[in-house]
Amino acid sequence: MNRRGGAFHVAGGQHAQIARVGEGSPLRSIRDASSLAQRWKDVERLKRPAEHAQREIQALWRQLNGIRVRNGRMVAMTAYYPFKVYASPSAPAATADEIGADPRLDPDNAWRMFRVRAGRVYYTDTKGTDGLDFTGTTVVDADGQSPSLDPDNAGVPEWDDSVDILVPASYFFFVWVEFGAAGAGAVVRYGDDPSASTWTSPEGVPGETWTSTNAWDTDGDSPVADASHKLIATIDTTVDPGEDLPVVRQWLRQDVQDAGGAGACLY
Repeated sequence: MNRRGGAFHVAGGQHAQIARVGEGSPLRSIRDASSLAQRWKDVERLKRPAEHAQREIQALWRQLNGIRVRNGRMVAMTAYYPFKVYASPSAPAATADEIGADPRLDPDNAWRMFRVRAGRVYYTDTKGTDGLDFTGTTVVDADGQSPSLDPDNAGVPEWDDSVDILVPASYFFFVWVEFGAAGAGAVVRYGDDPSASTWTSPEGVPGETWTSTNAWDTDGDSPVADASHKLIATIDTTVDPGEDLPVVRQWLRQDVQDAGGAGACLY
């Protein structure tokens, strides 16, 4: 075999053309950095700066979307806000006897465990939230801060049997805040009938019972707007077997600043 010009002369008078740089050829190893088989690496190198710039732009958008203006100042947003109904943190591990005494400790019931974020009616902290429990005791998160001070922050208290509510299965559940003049005695109420003056857990959950002297009037199944109650949310645990996906519809998303009254909006 002799070299002639740009080709090899092989036996029989045939010529084998040598591939130019960048061309594919059966005579070129696929491990050659300039072979077609390696071109994907060049494409990847060219893509990296563009992908990096795209990630930077997306990060900026997330930061912008996480900022809102309050009282003329820009403040960061989180997933929390006053009176937000959210899923409770996991309960601590418990024995069978402990679960028998308190079904909130059963991991199978975690999907219907909820709590209410701290919120105020006028200047009164509401009892029955993750900031102030039903006894009026301040609840704090892992950093020692109470959500009552800033309901919008990301801090969440650990599981707490004084604020976590177990919604019965196959229920359409109401959660509302009840209060007196100027927000006095503001407290979270809950149950399947907002016009009821009392509630006791049908599952025997310790502490899940309350009695009111200021029951909420209803028109049929719907609460009537008045100056003493605000609907916070509804929780529907009527789900297909095995799905365990309750539907929470949030109505109240801010501190209560007005009493409302006849004909006023429920939130």
